[in-house]
Amino acid sequence: MTTDVPRTDPPRPLNIGNCEERVEEASRRYRASVDGEIVEISLPLEHRLLTPGDAFLAFALLDAMVSRREIHLDDTLPVNSALLDGLGDLQRMYHIWNRKLQAVVIRAQSQIDNAVREGCACFYSAGVDSAYSLGYYRDQVTHLVTMNSFEGWRDEQQWSRFIDRQRSLASSIGVQLVTISGNFRLFAENRGISHHFQHGLELGGIASALGFRRTLIPSSFAADSLHPWGSHPLTDPLWGGGGREVIHHGCQALRVDKTRFLGQHQDLLDNLQVCWARTDSNCGNCSKCLRTRLALGLLSLHSAALPDLTDYSEARRLKVPNHFALPFARELADLARDMGQERLARTLAGKIRLFRLKSLSTDLVNVATNDRLRVLYRRIRRWEWAQYRVTMTSGESAN
Repeated sequence: MTTDVPRTDPPRPLNIGNCEERVEEASRRYRASVDGEIVEISLPLEHRLLTPGDAFLAFALLDAMVSRREIHLDDTLPVNSALLDGLGDLQRMYHIWNRKLQAVVIRAQSQIDNAVREGCACFYSAGVDSAYSLGYYRDQVTHLVTMNSFEGWRDEQQWSRFIDRQRSLASSIGVQLVTISGNFRLFAENRGISHHFQHGLELGGIASALGFRRTLIPSSFAADSLHPWGSHPLTDPLWGGGGREVIHHGCQALRVDKTRFLGQHQDLLDNLQVCWARTDSNCGNCSKCLRTRLALGLLSLHSAALPDLTDYSEARRLKVPNHFALPFARELADLARDMGQERLARTLAGKIRLFRLKSLSTDLVNVATNDRLRVLYRRIRRWEWAQYRVTMTSGESAN
């Protein structure tokens, strides 16, 4: 007697192709089919993508890895050959972070060796991290690159006003502004890919496709607070190669030290954009605005983009909602203590203790209930990140 074993066909490939390059007024637009959906990238007319396949490949990579599907790019989307060589290590790194992700085969019909554009580009959101990188390499940076997947992806009017500000800054310091817009974040969101993860691939893919000899990706976290995150010193450089260097810059400095450094660059301080609520101005009241105002006040610095802090009691409104915010609260507490502001230091230390107590209590309850309470709580609260197919790690607590 024989038993028929059901045959499992391999998943269909994730096809990327039919790319069109169009010139529309003052912009250059790349439009391609990614797994049956139209994804677009727009940038100023005077710039172009040397290897556009690098960017579209980056947008689709996590979706392919979680679906375990090969990626096939047709000959309308050339890929830098050095990037293909580095994607194996990149995928293995992603798998270590999240075991749901499996390395996939990538087949590109057209490859280009050593596609390089002279110059030094710096990704720039006008936040403290990117302002620090710009200031640090001010005499070398030739281009500022900003993307609407961070600023203004939901509000075109705010994005337009943000770009006007950055265009003015770029002109004043003698560099070119490269504005990257498109629907690539929406593509990932619709497929359940967390932007905590996906943003690193967007940065890397755009850096590779633009092909500058050197590209700076500003770090969000200092070396003592590194954890799985879309942009990371171990993964960002893998988007380079073939004469192109991608540098993850800034993890050697705490956020408060970056703010102190910006005291030497008043124009960058006055251009700060840090707000959670808006992308064309700062509300002054959200957690990021308040953290920045506290740091500026403690360092006796002023930014025209934020209201001065006149009363340290405003720190009572500051929240430490998750592990990502913890290092910044800790830095502020240490700075307050160094500056002799003991009452402020105690206020911030209390908020840190409260977060740690809540986190510890939650962990103890989850251990005691074998994670059943965590699963139930997720169903009741329906956290936004809990709906994603791909988060930074396989476990829930890191996202």
